Amino acid sequence: MEIINTKEFKTALKHLLPIVAIESPRNYGRVLYFDKTHLVATDGFRLCRVKIAGLPQESFSIGKPAVKLLKSLLVSYGGTDFQIKYSEENQQIITVSTRVAEIKIRVSNVKYPKYESVFPSAFDRSLQTDLDILTGEISKNTVTNEKNKYMAVDMNHTLGKNILLNYDFLNHATKFLDKFTMKSNLLEDPVLVQSGNVEHLIVPIRA
Repeated sequence: MEIINTKEFKTALKHLLPIVAIESPRNYGRVLYFDKTHLVATDGFRLCRVKIAGLPQESFSIGKPAVKLLKSLLVSYGGTDFQIKYSEENQQIITVSTRVAEIKIRVSNVKYPKYESVFPSAFDRSLQTDLDILTGEISKNTVTNEKNKYMAVDMNHTLGKNILLNYDFLNHATKFLDKFTMKSNLLEDPVLVQSGNVEHLIVPIRA
């Protein structure tokens, strides 16, 4: 079995767990997807994908309560590394093992969509920036839509285009990153926030 770095996994969950919902009209919005080399979460308006070494070479998903249970195990008994085993005999169960504890988690029966297709094949605008610079841009370019009760960030100064992004989504995508790259394409295409092994896609707001 492959070894998973506990610190890297817990950091990934900071990005992913807030996107996974307890209740969602989209069944895939209620699960964390293990995609062999990546962990993936989406709610239909944003998507996060984090590359993690040592994941099982089978694809499966688990619900948010199970993700929270896994997180609690790692916080209390995670140590420096752990393992996840996908049972070949019972494909509805995964076993999570640390050096001092073990739990079994039931796999969700949700069929995850082919999320890779939402990633644009190319980008025509790319900008390397950091959280301090972006925070300044957000404070200057945030607009409030009282009717729909959201705050949006006009990315014209940052990306050179009048793209509106949900303030909360952009804030969550960048709050755990020091330096990152933002990429955009057509106005309708998602904006990519990328740093190392972490990728956030955010669907622009149609004004």
